[in-house]
Amino acid sequence: MNLPAPVRSPVAHPWTWLVGVLVGFFVIGGAWPLWSDALLDWRDQKFPVITDWAVTQAVVEGDDVVLQGTMRKRRECLLVPPVIARDLGGVPYRLLAEWRAKDSSPKTIPWGPWRIVAGAQREIAFTMVYVCSGGRPNIVQVGSYIPQAAPSASGAKT
Repeated sequence: MNLPAPVRSPVAHPWTWLVGVLVGFFVIGGAWPLWSDALLDWRDQKFPVITDWAVTQAVVEGDDVVLQGTMRKRRECLLVPPVIARDLGGVPYRLLAEWRAKDSSPKTIPWGPWRIVAGAQREIAFTMVYVCSGGRPNIVQVGSYIPQAAPSASGAKT
C-alpha cells in the first residue's frame, strides 16, 4: 500500500510559536489572576462602588460631631464594617455608627448617624470596604467632612 507523504505546511510567521506559548502561560500557567486583577482595578476606577457621597447634617456635640448624609451605591456590593475615619494626617478617629440592613442593590441610600469622637474641629476623610461579586475587597475613599459653622446640639452656631 502506497501512502502519500505527510504534508507539512511552512510556518508563515516564525513568531507564532511565541504567541502560543504566551497564550498557554496566561490561560494554563496561572498568569490569568494577574490579568484579571488589572481588569478589576480598571473597573473599580471607571465604575466606582460609591458616588455622590454627601453630608446632609452635621451637629457638634461637645468635642464630637454627629453626621448624616446620602450616597449613591452604583454596584451590587456589600459593606464590610467598620467605616474608617482619619484626619488629613492619617490619625484614626473612633466612629460610632448605626448599621442598616445589609442590602447589596444599587440605589441612593441614607447613611448615619455617625458619631466621630473628638472630631468636631477636624477635617475627617472616610474610607469604606466593599466586597463585590468577585469576592475581592474594594477600598473606597468615599468623601470627607470639613468642619464649618455646624449647629451644636443646643441649636447655637459654633
